[in-house]
Amino acid sequence: MRTRSIAGPVVLIAIGVLFLLNNLRPDFMSWDVLWRYWPFLLIGFGVVRLIEVLVDAGHGQLTVRRSGGYGWILLVIFVAFWAIARNHPHMRMSGFENGRLEIFGDEFDYPVSAKGDAAGVTMLVLDNLRGNLTVTGSDTDQFEVEGRKQVRAYNKSEADDADRNSQVKFVREGNQLIVRADQTRFSRDRRLSTDLDIKIPKGVSVEARGRSGDLTVSSINGSVDIASDRGDVRLSGIGGNAKVDVTHSNLVRATDVKGALDVEGRGADVQLENVAGQVTINGAYSGTLEFKGIDKPLHFESEQTDLRIQQIPGNFTMDLGDIRAQNIVGPLRLRTKSRDIHLADFSGPVEIDIERGDIVLAPGKLPIDKIDVHSRNGDVELTLPENARFDLKANTSQGEVHNDFGAAVKSENEGRSGSLRSVEAKGPSITISTERGAVTIRKG
Repeated sequence: MRTRSIAGPVVLIAIGVLFLLNNLRPDFMSWDVLWRYWPFLLIGFGVVRLIEVLVDAGHGQLTVRRSGGYGWILLVIFVAFWAIARNHPHMRMSGFENGRLEIFGDEFDYPVSAKGDAAGVTMLVLDNLRGNLTVTGSDTDQFEVEGRKQVRAYNKSEADDADRNSQVKFVREGNQLIVRADQTRFSRDRRLSTDLDIKIPKGVSVEARGRSGDLTVSSINGSVDIASDRGDVRLSGIGGNAKVDVTHSNLVRATDVKGALDVEGRGADVQLENVAGQVTINGAYSGTLEFKGIDKPLHFESEQTDLRIQQIPGNFTMDLGDIRAQNIVGPLRLRTKSRDIHLADFSGPVEIDIERGDIVLAPGKLPIDKIDVHSRNGDVELTLPENARFDLKANTSQGEVHNDFGAAVKSENEGRSGSLRSVEAKGPSITISTERGAVTIRKG
């Protein structure tokens, strides 16, 4: 009996899932990772075929399974393309060579140490450095650098050659101190990174451009301007404005920033605490955004969400499915597609427009301010102080209405729809509408 093998479809599904994940979550993996580890698909193909043979043998009948021709053809094309890209000079991909370095290469360390006069320096420039850097302000007129260079190569002589041709340089140009190293030209067959701990007079500003790796800047009275391809950014004790533009990061953290803060790029988590100036965030972030102690307006904008808050004395947390905030000051304007929203102890006007998600609101102080909530699909629950004065108009097109506030609110139901109205229209306007969902008014 001839039966078809499932190995080909399984591999095709695996390839499809990988490409789908890359489309939905570009930060999930890079093309270098895919090209480096794709041989595991061959291993998986072989494992599935082996299991099929063992299962047939266990039942005492070895059948001849026809492997799906399209599966074999796809694998042959994949192997051929990889071989061509691996060896053709115009199609060589760094991921292949880096993968071979990881397996067959060795890592060699070289110390880096320098110090010198930094009197009159007002700008530290980190130019095209690859590696983890720490910049700390100090009360001296000197700069001091300690660290190590890591070279991954196939042998010691290649590593020594890479070290000689990629010396870290400290160049004084007017009021600028520039730190640079020619590391990029060795990235294909010898990979370099330089981890440095830099101490600099705290009155300087810091500029980082065209680099990759984690960067930590602390105790700097000037401004900070960071443009990076990949890596985490941590800022603390910054006296001026700060700007962070990172193509991909797992974490952007800023604490105790005296000036304005501008964050842009793609990544996972963003943590901001004790920022005295205005905060602007643009980009796509798949992790958790946490804001605490923001003294001036904050504006966050992405493809899914537009958030504006006047002030955050307390805390505000947002992830892919949930928004929670306590002790915030409006005007607050939030437009988003799909999230559950919980706001407590807030003051000032609130405007929320959401496609899908439940909304729970509990203003904590009198007098309350204007509230305007629109939801396409989700329940809305509002808890008001006992002595609050307001003009309520709440409607649901398909859902129930619940009045736990008392005689000050009148409820009506008609078919599948319902409404809540203030008996006496005194105080600020509260407008709630949801197309599908329940509306509940409670007394706090």
